[in-house]
Amino acid sequence: MILFSSKLLNTAGLIFDIIGAYLILRFGVSKRSKEREEEGTYTSSWNPSPKDSESLDEYRDYIKMGFVLILVGFILQLASNWSEDFLIFIRSI
Repeated sequence: MILFSSKLLNTAGLIFDIIGAYLILRFGVSKRSKEREEEGTYTSSWNPSPKDSESLDEYRDYIKMGFVLILVGFILQLASNWSEDFLIFIRSI
């Protein structure tokens, strides 16, 4: 019995990629830029206050999680491309 089909692995990888991209977009540069524009303090050389620094640390955690999810998604998609060939190889041994 095959627990993971190539379609299931590929779909799971795509879902991980979408969630990771969403996290990066939601908590990435666009979020900070939007906040700075609303406050009227947006500059290209921005020095964060201690309050902003705390929120930046939280944003960085979400961005790192987004990159990890994208990496896992790509690995799952790569595994889906090779899973059937690997099973054929194992059965031939």
